[in-house]
Amino acid sequence: MSDVRAIALAVLTLLPGCAVGPNFARPAPPTVDRYDQNAVELPDAGTGQPVQVLTAGSAPADAWWRAFASSPLDEIVSSALGANPTLQAARSTLDAATETLNAARGALWPQLDAVGTASRGNGGINRSGLISVRNLYNLGGALTYNVDLFGGTRRRIEQQAALVDFQRGVVGATYLTLTGNVVTAAVDVASATEELAAVEEIIAVDEHNLELVQISAQAGKSAGTDVLAAEGQLANDRTLVPPLRQQLAAARHALAIRPSGGRPNSRLRR
Repeated sequence: MSDVRAIALAVLTLLPGCAVGPNFARPAPPTVDRYDQNAVELPDAGTGQPVQVLTAGSAPADAWWRAFASSPLDEIVSSALGANPTLQAARSTLDAATETLNAARGALWPQLDAVGTASRGNGGINRSGLISVRNLYNLGGALTYNVDLFGGTRRRIEQQAALVDFQRGVVGATYLTLTGNVVTAAVDVASATEELAAVEEIIAVDEHNLELVQISAQAGKSAGTDVLAAEGQLANDRTLVPPLRQQLAAARHALAIRPSGGRPNSRLRR
């Protein structure tokens, strides 16, 4: 009989160390550390300019756009981060997954439940021969503990922890995609605005030059072909305006929808 008890005790001792299913094995990392096996050589940025360096595997800074040192750009990115529903949904999903993980971990601890009841009923016949009414109260507690003999609870915790890590990656990818799109749209707005301003200045110079050539032709100092050449130059430069205005409008609309309805900052410049 003692041998049976010893065997039963040994089995109960070994069971908590068991777990359902195989243990997780992290896959080996790739053998390459860059996309291009050849050395990456960046062109010189110019005299006195900082040299760009690519570091394989490095994570981007949280506020990487601040390297542009543009207050309007910081403002529009902050607006996008605070109002974008996709990013908010990803963060809410991460919070929900984290709370689910905490609940799963709680299954490894004893559970204490408090129970209380109250009732009012017949208390029997008192000394006067009358039926008495009494209030009855009952307070109690229950302590339960789920013994994870086969490791099912631990496997659920591992699964939920993996889901939390996955969702954390989704939040990071959403964050980088949003900030990258906002900065790209802001740069497009600034670039199109400056290009349009430059073309308008050139058109103003062409108009002034045409006036001078026309005056010179009326005075007999210039040929009619000079007037035609000046008019052609002005017409050619004016054709550059509609595409730039269309490009600017498209960039502004793209920037407006990034923060979910926010209006682009008109002070954005390169």
